[in-house]
Amino acid sequence: MPASAHGVTLGDVFRWGSAGLAVAAVVFICVLALRRVHLSRQEHLRNRAESRLRPLALAIIDGDAGEFALPDEHDIRVLAGLLSRYARQLTGTAHGHIAAYFEARGEVEREMEGLRGRRPWRRATAAFALGGMSSPTAVPPLLRALEDPNPSVRAAVACSLGRLKAPEAVKPLLEALVSGAVPGSLAGWALISIGAAGLPGLGTLVTHPEAAIRAVTIDLVGVLGDPAYTPLLTERLRDSAAEVRAKAAVSLGRLGASEAATELRTVLDDRVPYVRAVAAEALGAIGDRRAVDALLGMARHDQQDPAQAAATAVARIDPRALRASAENPDAGQYVLEASDLVAMRAV
Repeated sequence: MPASAHGVTLGDVFRWGSAGLAVAAVVFICVLALRRVHLSRQEHLRNRAESRLRPLALAIIDGDAGEFALPDEHDIRVLAGLLSRYARQLTGTAHGHIAAYFEARGEVEREMEGLRGRRPWRRATAAFALGGMSSPTAVPPLLRALEDPNPSVRAAVACSLGRLKAPEAVKPLLEALVSGAVPGSLAGWALISIGAAGLPGLGTLVTHPEAAIRAVTIDLVGVLGDPAYTPLLTERLRDSAAEVRAKAAVSLGRLGASEAATELRTVLDDRVPYVRAVAAEALGAIGDRRAVDALLGMARHDQQDPAQAAATAVARIDPRALRASAENPDAGQYVLEASDLVAMRAV
């Protein structure tokens, strides 16, 4: 074994390295264990605080919290989180009672001031707390904070705008979703939480210059809307962006918009295979019998995804026509597969 000038062999280096790795592993495991203990303790303390504050929370909802002492700063945030969970199931004057309680005690103002704090954790904590206070006065500063340089702050802001069900937040949230300023799952949750109240603000966004925003907007209309939005969605079937045309077809199918069937049939000739596929699926969801012949032709001769979607759509609309087509010599793979599946389900 070769040795260095100081008598240290390569074997010594390996042994020391192994020992160091073993020590590092033990330290890492200890840190994880300590963190788990810390988080468990924090959760235990929060649960105890919520149990203690629950009578106050219920009194606030009823608008009768005058006899309770003012909670300290930590309890105020626990109380806001507790009320936020209750607020999801409340309607009517309860939200006004919650807002009045926090506004009268200056808590809304204090947390809005916290949005301008120097430390990101303070801004994020303030943003999250405001979501549980049900005060509409918090919406404008939260909208400004949606441009905060810190991603944790922006995430907390998006969450609170959803909890506050602020219709004016729809456009900024959509832009934040598309730009990646807020994680898509969180921005989507916030938009869905705002619900149908945000739909009137979506009308102008379906013609937004950015195709990505048009597509997300149309998707949201399909989730939150009703057949009254069919004309708006139908117009987007002729959009210049394939993604937008596809989202419009999906949304029309989701809404069961039978009055859009004629326009959807024209989309079966779209130059983009994915758009043709989702148009076929939408026609299947609507149950458009006039599309059966075109769908069968598409199932026999188109590319895999649109052909498969067309055959599946015919199976939903007219299983008999599908089985009859499967008996033809030129039926094609996807017609035969869909027909077999129909037969299996009938057994």
